[in-house]
Amino acid sequence: MNLRSKILLFLAAGLFACASVCAQDYGQMTSSFTPYHDTPTAFTRPPAGYKPFYLSTFCRHGSRYLLSADSYDTPLRVLEEADRGGFLTATGKELLVDVRKMAEDAKGKYGTLLPRGGREHRHIMERTVSRYPEIFAGKDCRVDVYSSQSHRCMLSMAYSLDAITAANPKVVYDRHSSPFVQESIFNTFQASWLARSGYLQDYNAEKLEHFANDALLDRIFTYDEAQKDRYLSPELRKTLPMYLWKLSCESQLFDELGVNFFKKYFTYEDFRNVWQMQNRIEHYGIGPSEEYGEFLLDQASIPLTHIIDGAEEAIAGGPYRAALRYGHDSQFGPLAALMLFEGCCTPAKDPLHPEKDWVWDRICPMGANIQLVFFRKKGSGDILVKALLNEKEMHLVGIGTDKWPFYHWSDVKAAYEERMDRIPDFNRGGWEVDTVQEGLVYKRFSGKDPISGANQIVNAVDVDLNNPRYAVKFTYGDRTATSDAFKNAGAVATINATYEKESVYIRVDGTTSHKIDMDIVPYAGSVPQWKTDSSISTDGRKVTISYTGKGLSLDEQRAAFEAIPDPNVFTSAPMLIEDSVPVGKYFATSSLTPAQIEKLSYEDPLRHQSVRHPRSAAALTADNHLILIVVDGRRPGLAEGMNAFELTSFIEEHFHPVNAINLDGGGSTALCVKGEGHPETHVVNYPSASRTFLHDKERRIPTHIHILDLGVNR
Repeated sequence: MNLRSKILLFLAAGLFACASVCAQDYGQMTSSFTPYHDTPTAFTRPPAGYKPFYLSTFCRHGSRYLLSADSYDTPLRVLEEADRGGFLTATGKELLVDVRKMAEDAKGKYGTLLPRGGREHRHIMERTVSRYPEIFAGKDCRVDVYSSQSHRCMLSMAYSLDAITAANPKVVYDRHSSPFVQESIFNTFQASWLARSGYLQDYNAEKLEHFANDALLDRIFTYDEAQKDRYLSPELRKTLPMYLWKLSCESQLFDELGVNFFKKYFTYEDFRNVWQMQNRIEHYGIGPSEEYGEFLLDQASIPLTHIIDGAEEAIAGGPYRAALRYGHDSQFGPLAALMLFEGCCTPAKDPLHPEKDWVWDRICPMGANIQLVFFRKKGSGDILVKALLNEKEMHLVGIGTDKWPFYHWSDVKAAYEERMDRIPDFNRGGWEVDTVQEGLVYKRFSGKDPISGANQIVNAVDVDLNNPRYAVKFTYGDRTATSDAFKNAGAVATINATYEKESVYIRVDGTTSHKIDMDIVPYAGSVPQWKTDSSISTDGRKVTISYTGKGLSLDEQRAAFEAIPDPNVFTSAPMLIEDSVPVGKYFATSSLTPAQIEKLSYEDPLRHQSVRHPRSAAALTADNHLILIVVDGRRPGLAEGMNAFELTSFIEEHFHPVNAINLDGGGSTALCVKGEGHPETHVVNYPSASRTFLHDKERRIPTHIHILDLGVNR
C-alpha cells in the first residue's frame, strides 16, 4: 500500500470509529433518512498473485419517499388552514411553499424510490465493477440476484444491474423475488419490526416529548395563546414538529426540488435532541442492544447462512460470479452486527445515549451496502476475503489476520459459524441451568414456549429448603427496588412479593400491618377486591402456600388469614396450583371476546389475568423445594408474557409443584440471584417498570421474599 492510500485509509477509519463525535452537520443527524455520500474511500490492492473472483453483497434500498400520504398531507393541511386565517409568519409562509412542493411531488409515490436512490445504487455498482473488473468480465459471467418484495428494493436492484450491464452486456442474471425469498433471506424485517414496535409502544409518549418544540411553532405561527389552544391541540403541538422533522430529513434527498429545511426552519439543538432519540430507538430495535440484540442476531443468521453457502459454492467452482441482495435497514443492522463489523456489533455502554458508541446514520444510510470480495491465488488453496461497509474496508472484531484488510476465508467462516452456534435459538425454547451453590440452582428459559405458543423468557431459582443453611425472610416497609432489598437483606435470592397494601393481608415478624384494608381494588373504581384469595407464609424455615381464602367472603378471608400461625404472611391471587391441581387455569375463563375483555377495567380480574403480562410466582414441591419464578413480558416477539392459564400450565409442566401462588406482576416483577444477571444488582430478568428493559431498572415496591444463607451446616 502506498503512502497516499495509507493516509486515506487512516482518515476513513478514524472518521468511522469516532462514534462519540457530536455531528455538526444536520445531514449527519437524520437517522434512517441519511443519504448515501459518494466520498472517496481507501482501496487496498490484494497481495501479489491474488485476484478477485466472487462478490457477495447485502444492500439497503436507496433513498425513498416517505411511506404514507399522511406524512405530507397532515402538515400541509395545518399550514394551509393557518395561512387562510392569516396566522403564518414569513417563515411559515416559506415553509408552506416547501411542504406543498414536496407533497405534490410525492403524490402517488409514497414509499417508492427517489431519483437519488436510483443514482446511489448505480454509482455504487459502477465503482464496484471498476475496482473488481475481473469478477464481471467475459461472456460466461452469471450473477445471482435477490430482492425483497418491496418495489423500492426491486428498483434499487435494477439500477445496480444497469451498471453491470453497461460494463458487460453479456452478463446473465438469475433474479429472485417471491414470498419464499422474503422468508428465507429477508425475514429479519418482521423481527426488527417487533423489536421496534415494543420499544415504540412503551416510549411513544416520551418520543413525542422529544419532538415537542414550542419555539419552532412560534417561528411558524402567529397564534396567541388562546388561538394556539383553539387551532393547535396538545397532541398536534407534539406531532406537527415530528412531521416536519421527517420532511426535513427527506428534504436533503429531493435534489431536483431545491428544498432543504436545515437551518432554514430548525436549529442545531432542535435536530440533535430528536436525532438522539431516534438513534436510541434504532439501537434498541435494530442494533446490538442488550434487549433485542441476540434475538435479531438469531434472525440474521438466515441471510448470513445464505451468504456463506453462496461463497462456498463459488469457491467450489459454482456458476455464479456474484450474489447480490437488496433489502431493508431492519435486516441490514442485525446482519452487520452478526458479521462482526467494527462499530456495529458491540452494545452501547450507555443504552440511553448509544450515540457515544453506536451511530446508525453511519452504519445504515440510504443505499447502505455490505460487500464481501473473494480473492484466490493460482496454485494456492488459500481464499482471502475483504469485508466492506458502505465501500469502506472494515476490521472484523475478534478475527485475526496477517494481511489486513484481507482475511483468510477459513478464519472468517469459522468465526461466523461459531458466533451463530452461540446464539440462543429463539424458535426453539430451552433451559440454561447454573448451580449457584449447594442447594441453590438458577434456571433460565428462553425461546418458543409450546404452551403459550409465544417466545418467552422465564427466570427461576430453586431452593432446597431441606438444607439447613437456607432460611426464608419476608420484608415490608418503604418502597424499595428489589435489588436494594436483596442487598439490604444480605440475601442469596429475592423476589418481589404481593400487591398494593390496601388489597392484601401483610404480617411480618409477627406484626400485622394490613388486613385487606379496602373492599375494592384501589384505583379501579368499583372493581371488587379479588387479589387476596391465597397465602404464602413462613416461620423462617418452613414455607406454606395455601388456598386459604377459597370461596370465602372478605371478612371470612380476614379471619382465615389471621388464624395462620406463622409470623410471616403475605396474601395474593390467584392460586395457581392447589394440591397438584392446576386451579389457575380456570381463574380467568370467560365467554367474552378479547375485544370485550380489553374494554374492562385494567384491574378487573378477567382482564388482569386473561391477558399477557410479566408475572411473578412462588411454588412448593413435594420434596420441599421452594421455586421463585419470574416471566418477562411486554417485549413483542421476544418475551410476550403470560396470562394465568399459561403461567399455571408452564409451572405445572416444568416444576411439578404441589402448590403455587401468583404474586404481583407487571412492572413489579423482579428477581435477584447471587452471582447471576446484572453484575452489580444481580437482577436476572428485565423489569418492565422503567420501560427501558434493562436489568438495573426496577419499580420500587414495599414487599419482598428473600432466601438467606445462614452458612453451611447451621
